[in-house]
Amino acid sequence: MKARTMKRIFAAAFASFAILVAAETIFHLPISAISAHAATVSQDLAIQVTVAQAPTAVSFAPPGPVNVSDTAAPGTVVAAVQVSTNDGQPFTGSLSITSQSATGMVSLSATSIPSNLRIASVNPGNDGPQSVTVAACDKSGVHCVAGTLGINVTATSPPSTSSILPPDRDASANWKMAGMLSVGGIPNRTSICATVGPRGGGQDDTVNINNAISSCPAGQVVQLAAGTFTINEGSYVFLNKGITLRGAGAGSTILTRTNGAQLGSYQPGSAASRLFWSDRNAGTMVWAAPPL
Repeated sequence: MKARTMKRIFAAAFASFAILVAAETIFHLPISAISAHAATVSQDLAIQVTVAQAPTAVSFAPPGPVNVSDTAAPGTVVAAVQVSTNDGQPFTGSLSITSQSATGMVSLSATSIPSNLRIASVNPGNDGPQSVTVAACDKSGVHCVAGTLGINVTATSPPSTSSILPPDRDASANWKMAGMLSVGGIPNRTSICATVGPRGGGQDDTVNINNAISSCPAGQVVQLAAGTFTINEGSYVFLNKGITLRGAGAGSTILTRTNGAQLGSYQPGSAASRLFWSDRNAGTMVWAAPPL
């Protein structure tokens, strides 16, 4: 009986010691108690729930439309790509160009932020309004938003020649202002001072035309009627003042020379000479133009 009682006392003491050791290990409590008592311990557990980042908008800096020269070098920065997110943190997803009006004109410097739109290849064929659309997708690729940037591709102006030529002789490199266009074009004269018709039969018309020119006041028109006018070899129509010698239209008024050069032949004729003579000292000029 005593043996069983001792065993129970020993088991109770061992259990008390084990509880104290566990308390020291788990809760860092000192082993100073000589007996164990039942206790209740509680602790609050903080749990933080995070929402996956998703893009909400794609924008550009500058916002556009952005002007770009059609001679811009590859790598020229057009605009910086910006992405807004639902958590206000820097965007960690991916970027891609989904469309652009001029294929291959621009590219992304990187597929993640930071990234710039930059010129890949541009030429005069791209002149005018263009656009490019950039998409931003979260890491899962499920949530995506897009933004479109307008781009104006502008032609490069030719270099100025104002320091080389005086203003009244300044023509652009492609000669759009060459000849009579440099002084406003062919004069639009409407006052007819004389009308000359062909003599016909191969007779020389040089004298009649020159007489009409001589008697015509400057700034007026000598009108040649429809038909074929003959200018003998060695003779020429002499323009010695600022008048207009006008025909009835291409194929209607024809000036020919006796024994002159023929189409398809390199022979200039037996007595080659000019058909018109313009007196430059009188400020005259010979040009071909349709009738008004």
